[in-house]
Amino acid sequence: SEWPNMARSLAQISDRFREQLEACDRSLSDHLDWSVLDVLNGVEGAPGLDRTDVVQPVLFAVSAALTTLWRLRVGIDPDGIVGHSIGEVTAAYVAGALSLDDAARIVALRSRALARLTGRGAVASVPLSASELEVYLKPHGERVSIAAYDGPNATLIAGDPEIIDALLGELEAATRLPINYAIATTQIEGVRDEILAALDGLKPRAVVTPLYSTVRAEKLVGRELDAEYWYRNVRMQTRFADTIAKMIADGYRF
Repeated sequence: SEWPNMARSLAQISDRFREQLEACDRSLSDHLDWSVLDVLNGVEGAPGLDRTDVVQPVLFAVSAALTTLWRLRVGIDPDGIVGHSIGEVTAAYVAGALSLDDAARIVALRSRALARLTGRGAVASVPLSASELEVYLKPHGERVSIAAYDGPNATLIAGDPEIIDALLGELEAATRLPINYAIATTQIEGVRDEILAALDGLKPRAVVTPLYSTVRAEKLVGRELDAEYWYRNVRMQTRFADTIAKMIADGYRF
């Protein structure tokens, strides 16, 4: 979802987009020693998007700026909001449940903790259902597991790098993602205390626009988005398909 120089040309031609990027950069600067704008503009010495603690804040800033542009410039105002995995932070901000400062804090400090797991895991996207995948995963026990239920025939798996590589050899249509830790697995428990301490004192508020959780596959009030929720957001499986089904059952159309 990220690439070098992304958003650069849009920031040059859209004042709305650039202003929101700058606002995100200011909020993130309280927790980072580098600038999102420098990364996007390819400034010499800026850190690379291959780092977990860089790519997640950058993706947050770009997605938050895009939603602002869609609302204020294009006139697209969502009836309901859902974010996939780490995209839930942007979704909660857009829905009004988080201030920009709190959203920036979550993204910056949580990704810093997750970066400590760099190199210990891998993630792959497989065009099979979860039930079809079980026969491939079962021999490896807890070394690999389902990380996200994205659709009827779209599943993410995460685990030890060597196991993921072996499965990629068996599952020819599978694709390895540029993520170097095992999302939504027991590996994340190693940074639980750090995440909870870093996010202590968050002040979530009631949503303005309906918000759905891919952790719970249900509608949220907003005030439940505390430190524990944001830990579970990276530790628990992403139930994206279930959440979309719930929204459709509630009357939303896509």
